Amino acid sequence: MNIDKNKFLIFLMFILYVAWSFIFFESSTVYENIVTAYDEIRYLNATDLLLIDLKQYGFLYTLENYYNYSQSVHFLHYFVLAFIRYFFNDSMFFWMVYQLLIYCIGAFYFSRYMYLEYDFIKIEYVKYTALLILVYPVFLYLSFSLMRDISIFCLLSMALFFYKKNNFFRLFLILILLSFYRINMMLCILFYIFVDQIKIDGLSKLFIYFLISCVLLYGVDLVSFGFVSKSLGRVDDFNVLNVMTEALSFMFSPLPFTIDINLPEYLRLWFKISFIICLVLMIFNLILLIYKKFTIISPSLPIVMMSLLYIIIYSTEVGVGFRQASILLPFIYIPVLFFIIEILRKNHN
Repeated sequence: MNIDKNKFLIFLMFILYVAWSFIFFESSTVYENIVTAYDEIRYLNATDLLLIDLKQYGFLYTLENYYNYSQSVHFLHYFVLAFIRYFFNDSMFFWMVYQLLIYCIGAFYFSRYMYLEYDFIKIEYVKYTALLILVYPVFLYLSFSLMRDISIFCLLSMALFFYKKNNFFRLFLILILLSFYRINMMLCILFYIFVDQIKIDGLSKLFIYFLISCVLLYGVDLVSFGFVSKSLGRVDDFNVLNVMTEALSFMFSPLPFTIDINLPEYLRLWFKISFIICLVLMIFNLILLIYKKFTIISPSLPIVMMSLLYIIIYSTEVGVGFRQASILLPFIYIPVLFFIIEILRKNHN
């Protein structure tokens, strides 16, 4: 019997993390394990109110009045957190099981997307791309929190995978779900597809894609009280210097002198180490790209353009923090790592 090593590895890591969670958090509540104080307290306060209304008025009432809890169109994470709190009595362990499940699903789709996107990531490398995601310290930190970043990463990975597999119905469903987590990320995915379509299909299919995207954005804008229009309207706040500063922060997020002292020691240490790793990877990558005369590009142009739009959007808002950057950085540095490995391997042979 053939065993899918990638799926087996991910399942094994899931069991390992769940067992660790059970040992340390089996009797803990969501109130006892706050790691990013402001946002998580906001989630707890909002879901407290949601749970009161849910018990008093029912689900349909809370859904119709979702803005009362989330204060934005990004309401889905609040409802997921509220339902897990309701059915599992505020258990931190069961919330972690949910987060870890989403984390592992995201790692699976990320690894499959990497294989489809890059010729130099061979099928035997797929399990290693998943493993790198599953031991990524920032994601481990965020998995054991109430934050939504892991869900956004998972939905992003699924969306790109389904696009590459030409499964447009599932892609559409994922984009709708993602719009209720973070509309900005949905915009970035649509831009990724636009750039990829230019590279692949020509003007006719590009025009069809453009029309479908406009209809999708118009529909989301209607149900989100003009959120898409407001996001696009921030182009007036565009500043080249701000974008350059945020791009630097994004690529090496966070810069060593901006590391929050309130973060756990292991995460602060990781950020210091990862700054050097990222710097070395980018220098090697640039040398190899020049050596190969840019016939092979890593990361791919659509990923680069999607990341640039992501940076521009956040440069007109609160800026790119390490949480926001962590969602996209694996899509940049992991292919760079395997690109360098593959070039070195071929030269050695």
